[in-house]
Amino acid sequence: MQESIEIFNIHQKIMDDYKHFVSSFINIKDEKIKEIVETEINQGKFWPEPLIQVNPSFEQGESAQSLCNKGILHPDLSKIFKDYDLFKHQVEAIKKGCNGLNFIVTSGAGSGKSLTFLGTIFDYLLKNKTGAGIKAVIVYPMNALINSQFEEIKKYKDNYKNTTNKDFPITFAKYTGQEDEEERKRIKQELPDIILTNYMMLELILTRSKEDIIRNSIFDELHTYRGRQGSDVAILIRRIKAQAAHNISCIGTSATMVSEGTISEQKRKVAEVVSKMFGTLFSEEQIINEYLTRCFDYDGNLPDKEALSKALQSEINPEDPEEKLKIFPLSAWLENRIALDENSGMLVRHKPMQFSLIAYQLAEDTDLDKSLCELQLKKFLR
Repeated sequence: MQESIEIFNIHQKIMDDYKHFVSSFINIKDEKIKEIVETEINQGKFWPEPLIQVNPSFEQGESAQSLCNKGILHPDLSKIFKDYDLFKHQVEAIKKGCNGLNFIVTSGAGSGKSLTFLGTIFDYLLKNKTGAGIKAVIVYPMNALINSQFEEIKKYKDNYKNTTNKDFPITFAKYTGQEDEEERKRIKQELPDIILTNYMMLELILTRSKEDIIRNSIFDELHTYRGRQGSDVAILIRRIKAQAAHNISCIGTSATMVSEGTISEQKRKVAEVVSKMFGTLFSEEQIINEYLTRCFDYDGNLPDKEALSKALQSEINPEDPEEKLKIFPLSAWLENRIALDENSGMLVRHKPMQFSLIAYQLAEDTDLDKSLCELQLKKFLR
């Protein structure tokens, strides 16, 4: 099993190297001060233990095909999102977007946030073929995210072409500092339907391109726009809205922006923040959270102490099949004690915890030695 805990070993090796590096140039003559500093170094004060959060499963909604069959989405989206089964929060967001409503999606990693605004944009473009001109602006805080999203849209383009043997009916391009002057000139001349950019380049677009062709404004990773940068972006959005010839649809996505209070209180707080940012009033109903679901047995209950202790004292093999994972007592314990919590009758992500605290909690619940719990947890997570 020497390979089963490599991520923990890698982390420990990095921390040991860093500790050695920091300690190598500390030379304190005062013994009392030296003792305090060395104690804090040995206790890891300068490199806290990393937090662990378990990615949950999301509640299923409808398929893209189903939404097309109901007339909610344009029929061509069944080819673009071929064989896509959507999560419940994705369906809720897309339905709002297709009805012309502004919305904010706050959900964690792997929840398909980008599909909510891309589905809305694609549907609008397919239903409103108005000729050349920028109709959607997708704004990211970093170029790396722009590059990643650009590749995702190319995958949707390939889906459509492979299914229909036709050219993708939507044009898109990146407009950042990465592109050379010739490429940016081509974009300004051809004016694709969608541009992916950052907020600094968006200011250049307002001064170098025709302002009256901008239709939508989609901001991804909203939680990174704060302080001075948040103010700059809020003012920029108001400039766009003031100069646009048409109404602006405002869509934002982000990891969870507020974690305190009830679900309703969280939504109201997010609505308050984004209303200030976009200069458009958002209601609680326009804030969409993720819907989570359990995936292991025990129906949300913790396994009994005897079963959990027995499981921890047995051999844990990371190569065991998924069927065994689903019924394993430690699976249910981690899901219900560490991964998930409840708020206002809904499942939510539990706050991240240090690995040592997770192991301590497991030892408390089983009366087993903490070192055994740590070892078995590492094998189980592998």
